[in-house]
Amino acid sequence: MRMGDARAKGCAAMEVTLVQRSVYDLPSKQRVGAIVFDGTADMQIWPGPGPERELEEHYGAGLQRALDNELRQVDGKKLAIPSVIRVHPGRLHCNFLAWVASRAPEPGTERSKAPGAEVLFDGVVEALRFAAGRSVEKVAFPALGAGPDEMGRAERLAIIVKAAHSYYQECVQAGRSPVVEEVFVCEPSGPAFRDAQKRVGGLVKAVEKQLRPVEVAEKKEARRRLASKGSSGRSSSKAKTKAPSLTAEEALGARRTDVRYSMRSTYAEGDLFVHPKFGAGKVVGLPAPGQMLCVFEDGSERKLVHGRS
Repeated sequence: MRMGDARAKGCAAMEVTLVQRSVYDLPSKQRVGAIVFDGTADMQIWPGPGPERELEEHYGAGLQRALDNELRQVDGKKLAIPSVIRVHPGRLHCNFLAWVASRAPEPGTERSKAPGAEVLFDGVVEALRFAAGRSVEKVAFPALGAGPDEMGRAERLAIIVKAAHSYYQECVQAGRSPVVEEVFVCEPSGPAFRDAQKRVGGLVKAVEKQLRPVEVAEKKEARRRLASKGSSGRSSSKAKTKAPSLTAEEALGARRTDVRYSMRSTYAEGDLFVHPKFGAGKVVGLPAPGQMLCVFEDGSERKLVHGRS
């Protein structure tokens, strides 16, 4: 949503958009000057699964080396919380990576606790100030604030949106330009995306993921199979044909976002999730209210319930 009431104060507008995509998969027209990532004050990458692993996969070799190079310039070899430092972008589609220190160092084998709402909020504002000071017009955020005892993804996304609005109001009150013209808050998970959209209401413009041609074809096939059910309740021979299984890329994407299936969540066609029994899955049809047709990585096709209170 474009923030108004700025012209009277001499400020340019700033638009905040909630995007149903990975921050690493924005289309070329949404290429950003900075991608924001939050981590430890000593800028060390956690070796296990999690957001750091996903960042490293997209960044390419040399991420820890790049972080160490920047940390050498910091007194005491530790950033204040929250503060921001610029890092070489590697293979990321941006001009630089903005590392926000949001957690204590992790010198041992246990992770530091995830940041609370106040630290996360302040970290987003600091990141936007940092970007503005370097004339960056477009900034992208993933769901910052992951870690032990983390808040829900939708709650963290909502905090990012609200912090962006707070930064803009700060600029309006000071009579200065926000410099940053567009803020993209990125979330590939459909349920978390829609939950966040409900939480922030009119504060943000929402852009849902556009299905790829192969996903559109799968939707049509799922509907055809549902329509081919006989009046006796048994499927025709064609209806017994299994839906295409997930691609390796989709299965990996489901595990990266780590969205666990819940009958209380509401899903849409194309959403990815991880089922505790059947593994990575994707919604390919919504045959009736509260029901969804899903395919899993082993090629199986199942009906699951969703949207239950």
